[in-house]
Amino acid sequence: MLLSISSNTRDTNNLRADYIKTIQQVVHNTTLFLFGLTDFPYYTIAEFFYNFTSLNIIYLSRVAILCNINTIADFLKQRGDDINIIEEVVKAAVGNIESGKEVIVFLLK
Repeated sequence: MLLSISSNTRDTNNLRADYIKTIQQVVHNTTLFLFGLTDFPYYTIAEFFYNFTSLNIIYLSRVAILCNINTIADFLKQRGDDINIIEEVVKAAVGNIESGKEVIVFLLK
């Protein structure tokens, strides 16, 4: 999976291959790139993949509470069918002071 082998995970929408990284560095860079998490809780690719769905939900909940519809739409477009909109995400959108109503309507479509 070239997505996770990266020498530059910031300032771009793409990852660049770097084949000298350790597995831990690959997992760290992928977690940072996809979810903005600097404290990566996983050390193997298997752990990362096992928790990928929950990471998506956590990140989408954070986006729902902080961002507008365009940001959420971009996130969902990037992730494709990997995310189910669950109650937790809709509840997070309720806390969005700026765009909460619009975000909820968008999520429930």
